Amino acid sequence: RQAAKVVYVNQRADDLSETKDESVDVVISLQAVQTMVENQLDWKQGVREAARVLKPGGRLLWVEPTEINGESFIDYVESLVDVEDESILEQEGVDIEKYLVFDDIGYDDIDFILQPHTAGVAVKSLDAGMTLEEREQKIKLEE
Repeated sequence: RQAAKVVYVNQRADDLSETKDESVDVVISLQAVQTMVENQLDWKQGVREAARVLKPGGRLLWVEPTEINGESFIDYVESLVDVEDESILEQEGVDIEKYLVFDDIGYDDIDFILQPHTAGVAVKSLDAGMTLEEREQKIKLEE
């Protein structure tokens, strides 16, 4: 029988350099964003680091403020893209949806507390981490 292996690593959320790319099944973020903002850290970098370390198909679970300094947490997670050169996304006819890091996101608002929060799960795309060439090759194979 194979049991899950839980490893706790104490790292700053915006610098998970001790964790390899695509090596984690689940990242849990409970109020991390608020703590990062209070400590003048980049909460968006924390989300990008979570995405980097998640395996394709891995889950990001969270309970975070609905808005951080006027910006929606959900909107940021939903629009996070996986490209090294973002100018690719500006080319005519490019389907940005192909480059989204998370392709299945579910959440609910928690508004019975003083500051509105959201709780949810995002599943990392199976294509996340692929190069442009690998994505194009996959599309050709699927046709």
